[in-house]
Amino acid sequence: MKNNYICLDCHCQFPITRKHEIADHTGFAGIIIDVCPLCISNHIQETKGLYLPILDQEDTNHIERICSYFKTLCLNQKFLVKDPLLIDHYRALMMQTDFLITKIKDAQKKI
Repeated sequence: MKNNYICLDCHCQFPITRKHEIADHTGFAGIIIDVCPLCISNHIQETKGLYLPILDQEDTNHIERICSYFKTLCLNQKFLVKDPLLIDHYRALMMQTDFLITKIKDAQKKI
């Protein structure tokens, strides 16, 4: 059986076998969508055309340095602004860089 979809939340690879019924924001049930069978997330993507790049240790170190530099810039900007929305934005960007590094390291372990 070929894996046709990947969940971008839990990274489960799966074929779409059945649709899932959900309710919209008004409470109306009957909306049929494709979801991940493991975590019921609709944050999925077709695996067609996706591939895992082969990174050596130097590539990984370089990406970590770039992320560290980006995080430092975000941290500096976070201390300069007073707007709570911008502070949350910079905090989210820093969390995403950590998540990126974690995903790369996890993918390298699976190779």
